[in-house]
Amino acid sequence: IPDSSYFLDLFDRIHAEGLKISMMHECLHLPSEEFLKRFARTFGPRKRLDFVLLTASDALRLRNKDNYFSRADLVRTLEATGYYGISSDVCFLTGLPFEEEEHVEQTLRFIEELGQRFDHVSLNAEVLAIEPLAPMNVDPEAWGVRSHARTFMDYYAGHAAPSFYGFTPAAFSAERAHQLAEAHMEALRVGRAARPKGVAITCRTPGASEATVARSEPCKGAIRDDVGERR
Repeated sequence: IPDSSYFLDLFDRIHAEGLKISMMHECLHLPSEEFLKRFARTFGPRKRLDFVLLTASDALRLRNKDNYFSRADLVRTLEATGYYGISSDVCFLTGLPFEEEEHVEQTLRFIEELGQRFDHVSLNAEVLAIEPLAPMNVDPEAWGVRSHARTFMDYYAGHAAPSFYGFTPAAFSAERAHQLAEAHMEALRVGRAARPKGVAITCRTPGASEATVARSEPCKGAIRDDVGERR
């Protein structure tokens, strides 16, 4: 958990010792502004926070991700990481349980938007591969998938191939999921190419003054969740 006292105390100790190091941290939960402040102060220019959004659909993510956070919450966090000079990476996956192609289209549009909006954010898209004791492998029917990887030898033989997924989603094949992941990345390239040249986009965090952000173009409005607050 990013805001645990362990990380905050660790950052303070590293800063106090004057250690000049880089850091890449994968956030399973969205960090607070206090975490971002201490992270930015502690580490050098090669610092990065990674986030796994899975999909642009909040409703689909709610069914697949225990550590749920909304798309709008992630956008606010990316605005803050830009403000504090922290590079960020966002990962998307296709082939999720219960995923339909309309969810993929929604993700494609969102990748394009992020690519145009944030200079400091890198994006990647991959096809979900099934793990041996993942819930969707233990009980594939409950997750709406068909598993092809139930034994050690299934994995041994599967990983000899150029690509290995180990399952078939209900709505489309694993091969189709691979095509969709490639479409994700093409959407990213289009989004990057469409960004105006020479525009540095820096976004305001809570408490930032007008003078702080007056030198750069403010970000667009927040993106609305497609489900309400998590109950």
